[in-house]
Amino acid sequence: MNCVNCGKEIQDGAGFCAYCGAGQNAENPQGAAGPVPRGPELYGQPGPPMKWYKFIIYFQLFAFAVLTVVDGVRYMNGMIYEGYARQVYLMYPGMQTMDVIFGIFCFLMAGYAIYVRQGLANFKAASVKQYYAFLIVGIAYSLLYIAVVSGVTGVPIGSVLRMDAGITANIGIRVGIIFANITYFKKRGHLFVN
Repeated sequence: MNCVNCGKEIQDGAGFCAYCGAGQNAENPQGAAGPVPRGPELYGQPGPPMKWYKFIIYFQLFAFAVLTVVDGVRYMNGMIYEGYARQVYLMYPGMQTMDVIFGIFCFLMAGYAIYVRQGLANFKAASVKQYYAFLIVGIAYSLLYIAVVSGVTGVPIGSVLRMDAGITANIGIRVGIIFANITYFKKRGHLFVN
C-alpha cells in the first residue's frame, strides 16, 4: 500500500507512514488528534523494547554533556591537577596549552552530545551513525590525551594509564557500549527513518 500523504510504499495495514508520519485514514491524513507517533508506535505495533534507547536519550547523553563541560572547565583552569597546576605547568610548559586545547574540545563534545541526542530522540536516519561516531571520537580523544601527556612529559604511556585509571575505564566503557549497541540498534534500525 502507498501512503496517502507522501505516496511512498509502506507496510499493508499500517496506521501511520514510516517516512512522513501521516495517518493512513484517507479522510484525515494527519491521523487522530494528538502527536504523531514515534518509534515502534509508528507502525501500530508494540515493537522491540526501547528502555536502553530511553536511557541513552534521557540520561546518558545529557549526563555526558554536563560532565564534559565540567571536565572542560577543569582542564582550562588547571583544576585537573588538584592544586598542583602551577608546579605541573612550570615543570612541563607545553601542558598548559594542551590543557586549554583539550578543554575546548570538551566543550565541543558536549555540544555534539546534545546534537546526537536530538537526532536520536527524533528518530533521524543518520543519528545512530552519529552516536557511534560520538563514542569513537571519545575513545580517540582519550588515546590522544594519553599520547600527548606522554609526549610532553616524557612519562611512558603505561605509567600515564596507571596514574589516570579514569581514562582507561572511559575507553573500556565506550568500547563495551559500542559493541552492545551494534546488536541493539541493528534490531531497531527500521525505526530511524526520518
